[in-house]
Amino acid sequence: MSEALEISSPELVKLGPEKGKLAAAVGRFWPEAIVVALVVILWAPRLSGPIDLRWDASIYYVLGTSLATGHGYRILSEPGSPEALQYPPLLPAIVALSQRALGTTDPAVVGPWLRSSYAAVFVAYALAAFALARRYLSVGFAVAAVALSLLQYHSLLFSDLLFAELPFALVGVVFVRVAVNGSEVSRGWLRETMSFALATAGFLLRTAGLALFAAWVLDAIVRRHWRLGLIRGLLALLPILAWQAHVNRVRGSYEYVHPAYEYQRAAYQFYNVSYADNALLIDPYRPELGRANARALMERLARNVLAMAEELGQAITTGKDYWRELLV
Repeated sequence: MSEALEISSPELVKLGPEKGKLAAAVGRFWPEAIVVALVVILWAPRLSGPIDLRWDASIYYVLGTSLATGHGYRILSEPGSPEALQYPPLLPAIVALSQRALGTTDPAVVGPWLRSSYAAVFVAYALAAFALARRYLSVGFAVAAVALSLLQYHSLLFSDLLFAELPFALVGVVFVRVAVNGSEVSRGWLRETMSFALATAGFLLRTAGLALFAAWVLDAIVRRHWRLGLIRGLLALLPILAWQAHVNRVRGSYEYVHPAYEYQRAAYQFYNVSYADNALLIDPYRPELGRANARALMERLARNVLAMAEELGQAITTGKDYWRELLV
């Protein structure tokens, strides 16, 4: 298909220099044009108005407001404004920078700006995903792969919400592009610096960014570059230990031990405690069942591993509840 779009030099001469350049550009960048056109189609009906600030998005926004107004990393909507220790701070910091740039914390003003920003991130993610897919697939299959990714239900849902998922997806794709067989970055030290910066950004967006650090270190070990693997591991510890130091400081503070109300720091108060506190409950929605012991944690791990095939299927289509509704 790409061969059909190529134009020979004599034909370019006949078209004239300007039209020839345009035709050459069309012939070269038509896949990217298709990807961008798909993004425009997906965003055109929903580009106006503020970004969705429900659920976790409200916490991100409140934390950003706290940073922007000089109150520290606190949940201002809670009695006593407790210090936050669950979400890493990069997305709230982006919200804070947006608020400072716009000179207001009003969601009616900042929200539309953030929606436009997420549209731009969506474009960048689409093009980065295409660049990554093109490394392994032919042009047609690469475009199809990106289309499947963009049309996936959760891709659209999370691009509407002030969640960390979309920025994290962009960072993750670019990380793989740079860190894996990074021929695009010829200098090794530059590739390592960029990989570390991207993995750190991923971790500061979501603690799931630990997977980027793990992949980075494992890549060196698999290739038997032991010294490089050690250096990468030590570098990865820097942001991880820094964040953990913050968590431990908050947990050891007077206000954490003496909260504004009795159950403010209870393990089932999802936003007010760490992931570890919440995950160690047998069932966060039934805290009366207590904390999980080693056996319960192993059983949970086994259930999650067995469910991976189903989850991967849902990742490229949609949730099983939607499939069930369709079939019924």
